[in-house]
Amino acid sequence: MITEERVSGYRKGKLTVFGTVALIGESSAYVIRPETGTGLAMDLASLSALRKQEIQDDLAFTMVQRGLASYDRSRDLSAWHEDVRPEFFLIDLTKTCNLSCRYCFREFEKNYPVMTEEMIDEISSCLIAYWREHPYLKLSLQPWGGEPLICLPLIRRLRRNFDRAGLFPKIMIETNGTLITEETAAALKEDRIDIGISIDGNAVVHDLQRPLAAGGGSLRFVEQGVDNLRKAGYSGFGTITVVTENTIRHLSEVLEYFANLHVRSIKLNMMRRNSRNLGLAPDPKEFGGYLDSLLGYLYRLYQRHVPIVEQNIAQRLLNLVHRPDNNICNAHGCHGGYRMLSFDSLGKIFPCELSDFPDYCIGSVKDHDLRGMVEKAIESGHEYFRPKDQSECKDCPWRYFCRGGCRSAAKFACGDPSRLDTTECAFNKALYPRLVAILLQDRGFAEYLQSGDVE
Repeated sequence: MITEERVSGYRKGKLTVFGTVALIGESSAYVIRPETGTGLAMDLASLSALRKQEIQDDLAFTMVQRGLASYDRSRDLSAWHEDVRPEFFLIDLTKTCNLSCRYCFREFEKNYPVMTEEMIDEISSCLIAYWREHPYLKLSLQPWGGEPLICLPLIRRLRRNFDRAGLFPKIMIETNGTLITEETAAALKEDRIDIGISIDGNAVVHDLQRPLAAGGGSLRFVEQGVDNLRKAGYSGFGTITVVTENTIRHLSEVLEYFANLHVRSIKLNMMRRNSRNLGLAPDPKEFGGYLDSLLGYLYRLYQRHVPIVEQNIAQRLLNLVHRPDNNICNAHGCHGGYRMLSFDSLGKIFPCELSDFPDYCIGSVKDHDLRGMVEKAIESGHEYFRPKDQSECKDCPWRYFCRGGCRSAAKFACGDPSRLDTTECAFNKALYPRLVAILLQDRGFAEYLQSGDVE
Protein backbone atom coordinates (compact mmCIF):
# COMPACT_ATOMS: atom_id res chain seq x y z
CA MET A 1 0.00 0.00 0.00
CA ILE A 2 1.36 3.44 -0.98
CA THR A 3 0.53 6.66 0.84
CA GLU A 4 1.07 10.08 -0.69
CA GLU A 5 2.57 13.06 1.11
CA ARG A 6 3.61 16.51 -0.08
CA VAL A 7 7.06 17.66 1.05
CA SER A 8 7.48 21.44 0.95
CA GLY A 9 10.46 23.00 -0.73
CA TYR A 10 13.02 25.01 1.22
CA ARG A 11 16.42 26.67 1.02
CA LYS A 12 19.29 25.83 3.33
CA GLY A 13 22.59 27.57 2.73
CA LYS A 14 23.48 27.25 -0.94
CA LEU A 15 21.11 24.32 -1.44
CA THR A 16 17.55 24.72 -2.68
CA VAL A 17 15.30 21.67 -2.24
CA PHE A 18 12.28 21.80 -4.50
CA GLY A 19 8.78 20.85 -3.43
CA THR A 20 8.13 17.17 -4.03
CA VAL A 21 5.54 14.45 -3.54
CA ALA A 22 6.58 11.39 -1.56
CA LEU A 23 4.97 8.02 -2.38
CA ILE A 24 5.64 6.05 0.79
CA GLY A 25 5.75 2.28 1.10
CA GLU A 26 6.45 0.01 4.07
CA SER A 27 10.23 0.43 4.11
CA SER A 28 11.07 2.95 1.37
CA ALA A 29 9.69 5.87 -0.58
CA TYR A 30 9.77 7.36 -4.06
CA VAL A 31 10.08 11.15 -4.16
CA ILE A 32 9.04 12.95 -7.34
CA ARG A 33 9.09 16.59 -8.41
CA PRO A 34 5.86 17.20 -10.36
CA GLU A 35 7.26 20.04 -12.52
CA THR A 36 10.03 17.93 -14.02
CA GLY A 37 8.99 14.31 -13.52
CA THR A 38 12.35 13.59 -11.87
CA GLY A 39 12.26 11.10 -9.03
CA LEU A 40 14.39 9.21 -6.55
CA ALA A 41 13.85 6.12 -4.42
CA MET A 42 15.09 6.48 -0.83
CA ASP A 43 14.82 4.76 2.52
CA LEU A 44 12.48 6.14 5.18
CA ALA A 45 15.36 7.54 7.21
CA SER A 46 16.40 9.70 4.25
CA LEU A 47 12.80 10.81 3.76
CA SER A 48 12.65 11.80 7.43
CA ALA A 49 15.85 13.85 7.03
CA LEU A 50 14.36 15.52 3.95
CA ARG A 51 11.25 16.49 5.90
CA LYS A 52 13.35 17.86 8.80
CA GLN A 53 15.69 19.77 6.45
CA GLU A 54 18.62 17.73 7.78
CA ILE A 55 19.79 15.96 4.62
CA GLN A 56 23.46 14.94 4.42
CA ASP A 57 25.80 15.89 1.59
CA ASP A 58 25.60 12.54 -0.20
CA LEU A 59 21.79 12.65 -0.39
CA ALA A 60 21.86 16.34 -1.35
CA PHE A 61 24.29 15.56 -4.19
CA THR A 62 22.07 12.76 -5.51
CA MET A 63 19.00 14.98 -5.32
CA VAL A 64 20.78 17.68 -7.34
CA GLN A 65 21.71 15.06 -9.94
CA ARG A 66 18.07 13.97 -10.17
CA GLY A 67 16.72 17.52 -10.46
CA LEU A 68 15.07 17.45 -7.02
CA ALA A 69 17.36 20.14 -5.63
CA SER A 70 19.93 22.66 -6.87
CA TYR A 71 23.00 24.47 -5.63
CA ASP A 72 23.58 28.13 -6.37
CA ARG A 73 24.20 28.68 -10.10
CA SER A 74 23.36 25.09 -11.06
CA ARG A 75 20.99 24.53 -13.98
CA ASP A 76 17.31 23.91 -13.20
CA LEU A 77 15.72 21.08 -15.18
CA SER A 78 12.33 22.81 -15.19
CA ALA A 79 13.39 25.19 -17.96
CA TRP A 80 12.10 22.90 -20.73
CA HIS A 81 11.03 24.14 -24.16
CA GLU A 82 9.37 22.02 -26.81
CA ASP A 83 10.84 22.44 -30.29
CA VAL A 84 8.86 21.94 -33.47
CA ARG A 85 10.47 18.88 -35.07
CA PRO A 86 7.92 16.60 -36.76
CA GLU A 87 9.36 13.14 -37.32
CA PHE A 88 6.33 10.83 -37.11
CA PHE A 89 3.91 11.09 -40.03
CA LEU A 90 0.48 9.51 -40.43
CA ILE A 91 -0.61 9.09 -44.05
CA ASP A 92 -4.38 8.66 -44.21
CA LEU A 93 -4.84 6.46 -47.25
CA THR A 94 -8.57 5.83 -46.99
CA LYS A 95 -11.55 6.12 -44.71
CA THR A 96 -12.96 2.87 -46.08
CA CYS A 97 -13.01 -0.09 -43.69
CA ASN A 98 -14.32 -3.63 -43.89
CA LEU A 99 -15.16 -3.67 -40.16
CA SER A 100 -17.78 -1.76 -38.22
CA CYS A 101 -16.16 -1.36 -34.79
CA ARG A 102 -18.61 -0.15 -32.18
CA TYR A 103 -16.28 2.43 -30.60
CA CYS A 104 -14.64 3.91 -33.71
CA PHE A 105 -14.01 7.67 -33.69
CA ARG A 106 -13.57 8.06 -37.41
CA GLU A 107 -16.08 9.60 -39.78
CA PHE A 108 -16.57 7.37 -42.81
CA GLU A 109 -17.97 9.58 -45.58
CA LYS A 110 -19.14 7.34 -48.40
CA ASN A 111 -17.70 9.60 -51.08
CA TYR A 112 -14.42 10.43 -49.38
CA PRO A 113 -11.64 9.83 -51.95
CA VAL A 114 -9.02 7.15 -51.54
CA MET A 115 -5.48 8.45 -51.92
CA THR A 116 -4.09 8.29 -55.47
CA GLU A 117 -0.68 7.17 -56.67
CA GLU A 118 0.03 10.77 -57.65
CA MET A 119 -0.70 11.97 -54.11
CA ILE A 120 1.41 9.30 -52.43
CA ASP A 121 4.25 10.34 -54.73
CA GLU A 122 3.76 14.00 -53.81
CA ILE A 123 3.73 13.20 -50.09
CA SER A 124 6.85 11.06 -50.55
CA SER A 125 8.65 13.89 -52.34
CA CYS A 126 7.66 16.34 -49.61
CA LEU A 127 8.94 14.08 -46.82
CA ILE A 128 12.13 13.16 -48.70
CA ALA A 129 12.96 16.85 -49.16
CA TYR A 130 12.12 17.54 -45.50
CA TRP A 131 14.34 14.70 -44.27
CA ARG A 132 17.26 15.79 -46.42
CA GLU A 133 16.93 19.28 -44.98
CA HIS A 134 16.84 17.85 -41.43
CA PRO A 135 18.96 14.67 -41.66
CA TYR A 136 19.36 14.44 -37.86
CA LEU A 137 15.69 13.48 -37.48
CA LYS A 138 14.57 9.87 -37.28
CA LEU A 139 11.53 9.60 -39.53
CA SER A 140 8.72 7.10 -39.00
CA LEU A 141 5.77 6.76 -41.36
CA GLN A 142 2.43 5.13 -40.67
CA PRO A 143 -0.02 4.52 -43.50
CA TRP A 144 -3.43 4.82 -41.88
CA GLY A 145 -7.12 4.22 -42.45
CA GLY A 146 -9.92 3.08 -42.35
CA GLU A 147 -8.18 -0.17 -43.04
CA PRO A 148 -4.78 0.60 -44.61
CA LEU A 149 -4.39 -2.79 -46.31
CA ILE A 150 -7.26 -1.85 -48.62
CA CYS A 151 -4.53 0.35 -50.18
CA LEU A 152 -1.63 -2.13 -50.06
CA PRO A 153 -0.23 -1.01 -53.47
CA LEU A 154 0.10 2.54 -52.12
CA ILE A 155 1.97 1.30 -49.03
CA ARG A 156 4.40 -0.58 -51.26
CA ARG A 157 4.76 2.45 -53.53
CA LEU A 158 5.62 4.60 -50.50
CA ARG A 159 8.45 2.23 -49.56
CA ARG A 160 9.80 2.13 -53.12
CA ASN A 161 9.79 5.93 -53.38
CA PHE A 162 12.04 6.16 -50.32
CA ASP A 163 14.22 3.24 -51.42
CA ARG A 164 14.91 5.00 -54.72
CA ALA A 165 15.90 8.11 -52.77
CA GLY A 166 18.34 6.07 -50.67
CA LEU A 167 16.40 6.84 -47.49
CA PHE A 168 15.01 4.18 -45.17
CA PRO A 169 12.41 5.38 -42.66
CA LYS A 170 10.61 3.03 -40.34
CA ILE A 171 7.24 2.25 -41.94
CA MET A 172 4.53 0.65 -39.80
CA ILE A 173 0.83 -0.05 -40.08
CA GLU A 174 -1.93 -0.83 -37.64
CA THR A 175 -4.32 -3.21 -39.36
CA ASN A 176 -7.42 -5.12 -38.37
CA GLY A 177 -5.64 -8.19 -39.77
CA THR A 178 -8.56 -9.60 -41.75
CA LEU A 179 -7.02 -8.88 -45.17
CA ILE A 180 -3.60 -10.47 -44.53
CA THR A 181 -3.44 -13.28 -47.04
CA GLU A 182 -0.22 -15.27 -47.52
CA GLU A 183 0.59 -13.06 -50.52
CA THR A 184 -0.04 -9.86 -48.55
CA ALA A 185 2.10 -11.06 -45.63
CA ALA A 186 4.96 -11.88 -48.00
CA ALA A 187 4.70 -8.45 -49.64
CA LEU A 188 4.73 -6.66 -46.27
CA LYS A 189 7.76 -8.66 -45.16
CA GLU A 190 9.59 -7.94 -48.42
CA ASP A 191 8.96 -4.21 -47.97
CA ARG A 192 10.07 -4.20 -44.31
CA ILE A 193 6.74 -3.01 -42.95
CA ASP A 194 6.29 -3.26 -39.17
CA ILE A 195 2.87 -4.57 -38.11
CA GLY A 196 0.45 -3.93 -35.29
CA ILE A 197 -2.72 -6.05 -35.23
CA SER A 198 -5.94 -4.79 -33.66
CA ILE A 199 -7.39 -7.65 -31.60
CA ASP A 200 -9.78 -7.11 -28.72
CA GLY A 201 -9.24 -10.53 -27.20
CA ASN A 202 -11.13 -13.78 -27.41
CA ALA A 203 -14.18 -14.22 -29.62
CA VAL A 204 -16.62 -13.29 -26.85
CA VAL A 205 -15.22 -9.75 -26.73
CA HIS A 206 -13.63 -9.27 -30.14
CA ASP A 207 -16.56 -10.36 -32.29
CA LEU A 208 -18.96 -8.32 -30.21
CA GLN A 209 -16.92 -5.13 -30.63
CA ARG A 210 -15.26 -5.59 -34.03
CA PRO A 211 -17.81 -7.18 -36.37
CA LEU A 212 -17.44 -7.27 -40.14
CA ALA A 213 -19.18 -4.40 -41.91
CA ALA A 214 -21.16 -7.05 -43.79
CA GLY A 215 -22.11 -8.73 -40.51
CA GLY A 216 -20.65 -11.58 -38.49
CA GLY A 217 -17.54 -11.99 -36.38
CA SER A 218 -14.08 -11.07 -37.64
CA LEU A 219 -11.77 -12.91 -35.22
CA ARG A 220 -11.31 -16.05 -37.32
CA PHE A 221 -10.08 -13.89 -40.21
CA VAL A 222 -7.71 -12.02 -37.89
CA GLU A 223 -6.27 -15.28 -36.57
CA GLN A 224 -5.70 -16.47 -40.13
CA GLY A 225 -3.91 -13.19 -40.83
CA VAL A 226 -1.67 -13.76 -37.81
CA ASP A 227 -0.84 -17.26 -39.05
CA ASN A 228 0.02 -15.84 -42.46
CA LEU A 229 2.34 -13.25 -40.93
CA ARG A 230 4.19 -15.97 -39.04
CA LYS A 231 4.52 -18.06 -42.20
CA ALA A 232 6.07 -15.01 -43.88
CA GLY A 233 8.67 -14.74 -41.13
CA TYR A 234 7.13 -12.14 -38.82
CA SER A 235 7.76 -12.71 -35.14
CA GLY A 236 7.88 -9.25 -33.60
CA PHE A 237 4.46 -7.83 -34.33
CA GLY A 238 2.32 -6.59 -31.47
CA THR A 239 -1.39 -6.29 -30.76
CA ILE A 240 -3.55 -3.27 -29.98
CA THR A 241 -6.70 -3.65 -27.89
CA VAL A 242 -9.37 -1.12 -27.01
CA VAL A 243 -10.41 -1.60 -23.38
CA THR A 244 -14.18 -1.37 -22.90
CA GLU A 245 -16.64 -2.51 -20.27
CA ASN A 246 -16.64 -5.88 -22.06
CA THR A 247 -12.84 -6.14 -21.73
CA ILE A 248 -12.96 -5.49 -18.00
CA ARG A 249 -15.74 -8.04 -17.56
CA HIS A 250 -13.72 -10.73 -19.38
CA LEU A 251 -10.20 -9.53 -18.58
CA SER A 252 -8.71 -12.84 -17.47
CA GLU A 253 -9.98 -14.64 -20.59
CA VAL A 254 -8.71 -11.83 -22.83
CA LEU A 255 -5.22 -11.92 -21.30
CA GLU A 256 -5.04 -15.70 -21.40
CA TYR A 257 -6.02 -15.51 -25.06
CA PHE A 258 -3.04 -13.24 -25.78
CA ALA A 259 -0.70 -15.49 -23.81
CA ASN A 260 -1.86 -18.48 -25.87
CA LEU A 261 -1.48 -16.44 -29.08
CA HIS A 262 2.25 -16.17 -28.20
CA VAL A 263 2.64 -12.45 -28.88
CA ARG A 264 5.39 -10.64 -27.00
CA SER A 265 3.83 -7.17 -27.09
CA ILE A 266 0.28 -6.12 -26.26
CA LYS A 267 -1.16 -2.65 -25.85
CA LEU A 268 -4.41 -2.14 -23.97
CA ASN A 269 -5.76 1.33 -24.81
CA MET A 270 -8.56 2.67 -22.65
CA MET A 271 -11.62 3.62 -24.69
CA ARG A 272 -12.41 7.32 -24.72
CA ARG A 273 -16.04 8.30 -24.49
CA ASN A 274 -17.63 9.48 -27.71
CA SER A 275 -21.14 10.18 -28.90
CA ARG A 276 -21.44 6.87 -30.77
CA ASN A 277 -21.32 4.43 -27.90
CA LEU A 278 -21.05 5.93 -24.45
CA GLY A 279 -22.17 2.68 -22.85
CA LEU A 280 -18.99 0.85 -23.85
CA ALA A 281 -16.57 3.29 -22.19
CA PRO A 282 -15.35 2.18 -18.74
CA ASP A 283 -16.18 4.45 -15.84
CA PRO A 284 -12.96 6.06 -14.53
CA LYS A 285 -14.00 4.86 -11.08
CA GLU A 286 -13.35 1.33 -12.37
CA PHE A 287 -9.75 2.00 -13.41
CA GLY A 288 -8.22 1.03 -10.07
CA GLY A 289 -9.91 -2.35 -9.96
CA TYR A 290 -9.11 -2.96 -13.63
CA LEU A 291 -5.42 -2.18 -13.09
CA ASP A 292 -5.23 -4.38 -9.99
CA SER A 293 -6.63 -7.26 -12.04
CA LEU A 294 -4.33 -6.52 -14.99
CA LEU A 295 -1.19 -6.26 -12.86
CA GLY A 296 -2.20 -9.34 -10.90
CA TYR A 297 -2.59 -11.37 -14.07
CA LEU A 298 0.70 -10.08 -15.48
CA TYR A 299 2.35 -11.16 -12.23
CA ARG A 300 1.01 -14.67 -12.74
CA LEU A 301 2.43 -14.65 -16.29
CA TYR A 302 5.75 -13.49 -14.81
CA GLN A 303 5.68 -16.43 -12.40
CA ARG A 304 4.88 -18.76 -15.33
CA HIS A 305 7.82 -17.30 -17.31
CA VAL A 306 5.56 -16.18 -20.15
CA PRO A 307 7.36 -13.43 -22.12
CA ILE A 308 4.88 -10.61 -22.69
CA VAL A 309 4.89 -6.85 -22.15
CA GLU A 310 1.95 -4.45 -21.95
CA GLN A 311 3.22 -1.28 -23.61
CA ASN A 312 1.19 1.32 -21.69
CA ILE A 313 2.54 -0.04 -18.41
CA ALA A 314 6.07 -0.36 -19.80
CA GLN A 315 6.06 3.26 -21.02
CA ARG A 316 4.98 4.64 -17.66
CA LEU A 317 7.59 2.60 -15.82
CA LEU A 318 10.14 3.99 -18.26
CA ASN A 319 8.88 7.49 -17.46
CA LEU A 320 9.43 6.93 -13.75
CA VAL A 321 12.90 5.44 -14.10
CA HIS A 322 14.41 7.38 -17.01
CA ARG A 323 12.05 10.31 -17.84
CA PRO A 324 12.51 9.80 -21.60
CA ASP A 325 11.15 11.94 -24.44
CA ASN A 326 10.38 8.92 -26.60
CA ASN A 327 6.60 8.72 -26.81
CA ILE A 328 4.43 11.20 -28.71
CA CYS A 329 1.40 10.71 -26.46
CA ASN A 330 2.46 9.41 -23.03
CA ALA A 331 6.03 10.45 -22.16
CA HIS A 332 5.45 14.19 -21.79
CA GLY A 333 1.88 14.94 -22.78
CA CYS A 334 0.54 15.42 -26.30
CA HIS A 335 3.10 16.25 -29.00
CA GLY A 336 0.59 16.55 -31.85
CA GLY A 337 1.96 18.99 -34.45
CA TYR A 338 5.25 19.36 -32.60
CA ARG A 339 6.46 15.82 -33.19
CA MET A 340 3.85 14.38 -35.55
CA LEU A 341 1.73 15.40 -38.52
CA SER A 342 -1.01 13.69 -40.50
CA PHE A 343 -1.61 13.86 -44.26
CA ASP A 344 -5.10 13.10 -45.58
CA SER A 345 -5.85 11.62 -48.99
CA LEU A 346 -6.15 15.10 -50.53
CA GLY A 347 -2.77 16.21 -49.21
CA LYS A 348 -4.13 18.40 -46.41
CA ILE A 349 -2.07 18.39 -43.22
CA PHE A 350 -3.34 18.13 -39.63
CA PRO A 351 -1.57 18.03 -36.24
CA CYS A 352 -2.78 14.48 -35.50
CA GLU A 353 -4.65 11.68 -37.24
CA LEU A 354 -7.57 12.14 -34.84
CA SER A 355 -7.71 15.90 -35.37
CA ASP A 356 -8.95 15.83 -38.96
CA PHE A 357 -11.71 18.36 -38.33
CA PRO A 358 -11.91 20.68 -41.39
CA ASP A 359 -10.93 23.77 -39.38
CA TYR A 360 -7.88 21.98 -37.94
CA CYS A 361 -6.12 21.79 -41.30
CA ILE A 362 -2.85 23.73 -40.93
CA GLY A 363 -1.52 23.44 -44.48
CA SER A 364 -1.01 21.33 -47.57
CA VAL A 365 1.61 18.99 -48.97
CA LYS A 366 2.26 21.70 -51.56
CA ASP A 367 3.50 24.06 -48.81
CA HIS A 368 6.63 21.91 -48.21
CA ASP A 369 7.92 23.89 -45.18
CA LEU A 370 6.50 21.55 -42.53
CA ARG A 371 8.19 23.14 -39.54
CA GLY A 372 7.28 26.64 -40.67
CA MET A 373 3.68 25.49 -41.17
CA VAL A 374 3.40 24.32 -37.56
CA GLU A 375 5.20 27.36 -36.17
CA LYS A 376 2.82 29.65 -38.09
CA ALA A 377 -0.21 27.79 -36.69
CA ILE A 378 1.16 28.11 -33.14
CA GLU A 379 1.94 31.82 -33.55
CA SER A 380 -1.52 32.52 -34.98
CA GLY A 381 -3.21 31.04 -31.89
CA HIS A 382 -4.69 28.03 -33.72
CA GLU A 383 -7.17 26.33 -31.39
CA TYR A 384 -5.38 22.98 -31.43
CA PHE A 385 -2.16 24.51 -30.09
CA ARG A 386 -3.67 26.59 -27.31
CA PRO A 387 -1.91 25.81 -24.02
CA LYS A 388 -3.62 23.13 -21.99
CA ASP A 389 -5.60 24.36 -19.00
CA GLN A 390 -3.73 22.53 -16.24
CA SER A 391 -5.32 24.31 -13.30
CA GLU A 392 -6.70 20.95 -12.16
CA CYS A 393 -3.22 19.43 -12.44
CA LYS A 394 -1.37 21.80 -10.12
CA ASP A 395 -0.92 19.35 -7.25
CA CYS A 396 -0.70 16.15 -9.32
CA PRO A 397 2.64 14.30 -9.05
CA TRP A 398 2.18 12.92 -12.59
CA ARG A 399 1.55 16.19 -14.39
CA TYR A 400 4.93 16.26 -16.18
CA PHE A 401 4.13 12.98 -17.93
CA CYS A 402 0.46 13.74 -18.64
CA ARG A 403 0.27 17.53 -19.19
CA GLY A 404 -3.50 17.39 -19.50
CA GLY A 405 -3.61 14.38 -21.83
CA CYS A 406 -4.72 13.99 -25.42
CA ARG A 407 -5.87 17.12 -27.25
CA SER A 408 -7.99 15.21 -29.74
CA ALA A 409 -9.72 13.24 -26.98
CA ALA A 410 -10.58 16.49 -25.21
CA LYS A 411 -11.91 17.90 -28.49
CA PHE A 412 -14.14 14.85 -28.99
CA ALA A 413 -15.30 14.90 -25.36
CA CYS A 414 -16.11 18.57 -24.85
CA GLY A 415 -15.23 20.46 -28.02
CA ASP A 416 -12.12 22.12 -26.58
CA PRO A 417 -8.64 20.56 -27.01
CA SER A 418 -7.21 22.74 -24.25
CA ARG A 419 -9.40 21.07 -21.63
CA LEU A 420 -8.39 18.10 -19.51
CA ASP A 421 -8.48 14.63 -21.03
CA THR A 422 -10.30 13.09 -18.08
CA THR A 423 -9.68 9.50 -19.17
CA GLU A 424 -5.92 9.96 -19.34
CA CYS A 425 -5.96 11.85 -16.05
CA ALA A 426 -7.85 9.12 -14.19
CA PHE A 427 -5.75 6.38 -15.77
CA ASN A 428 -2.45 7.98 -14.75
CA LYS A 429 -3.65 8.69 -11.22
CA ALA A 430 -4.62 5.05 -10.86
CA LEU A 431 -1.58 3.46 -12.55
CA TYR A 432 1.47 5.43 -11.45
CA PRO A 433 1.12 4.82 -7.67
CA ARG A 434 0.74 1.10 -8.34
CA LEU A 435 3.91 1.12 -10.44
CA VAL A 436 5.79 3.01 -7.74
CA ALA A 437 4.77 0.29 -5.26
CA ILE A 438 6.13 -2.37 -7.62
CA LEU A 439 9.40 -0.45 -8.11
CA LEU A 440 9.87 -0.20 -4.35
CA GLN A 441 8.88 -3.75 -3.48
CA ASP A 442 9.67 -6.06 -6.43
CA ARG A 443 12.33 -4.92 -8.89
CA GLY A 444 12.28 -8.27 -10.68
CA PHE A 445 8.60 -7.88 -11.55
CA ALA A 446 9.21 -4.22 -12.49
CA GLU A 447 11.92 -5.28 -14.94
CA TYR A 448 9.57 -7.90 -16.40
CA LEU A 449 6.85 -5.28 -16.89
CA GLN A 450 9.30 -3.10 -18.82
CA SER A 451 10.83 -5.77 -21.03
CA GLY A 452 8.83 -8.99 -20.83
CA ASP A 453 12.10 -10.84 -20.21
CA VAL A 454 11.73 -14.06 -18.25
CA GLU A 455 15.40 -15.02 -17.85
